[in-house]
Amino acid sequence: MTEALELLNGTRQAAIDVELMLIQRDEMEQSIARTRSIPTRDPEMNVQHSRDVRDQMGEVAAEIVDLEKDIERLRKILEADRARIRSLLRFLKEDEKAIVRIYYLAPERRGNSPRFTSWTDVEESMHMSRAPIMRKRRRLIAKMDEAIKEYKL
Repeated sequence: MTEALELLNGTRQAAIDVELMLIQRDEMEQSIARTRSIPTRDPEMNVQHSRDVRDQMGEVAAEIVDLEKDIERLRKILEADRARIRSLLRFLKEDEKAIVRIYYLAPERRGNSPRFTSWTDVEESMHMSRAPIMRKRRRLIAKMDEAIKEYKL
């Protein structure tokens, strides 16, 4: 694979991973909000007793903290890659830039499903069929590779 294609695919995948991690974090936070504390006192007895119960809320909270660290680390990498791609956009034509922006730089979630921007979505937004878009994609990757080698970007 070429360096430009690796950069573009890696950036797209990192953006998708960040979005999925954010969804996972939100679901974990909601599960904590729904969790009730476990009663430690039996209403039938006059003596309080302890139970051998795992601290599920604490474990989930610790997982959320770890996930936040991963999200932050991945966001920094993603922003650096996006900045590098933006510096390469000046070598592309407007329609090629549009392909990069729609598909690679900001893949959006479609509805509530975990489906992200696809080539079909690119076709619809650019009002073109798949074949010309793929030709433009090959050209833009070649131009980006050339710029990376020539200008050491």
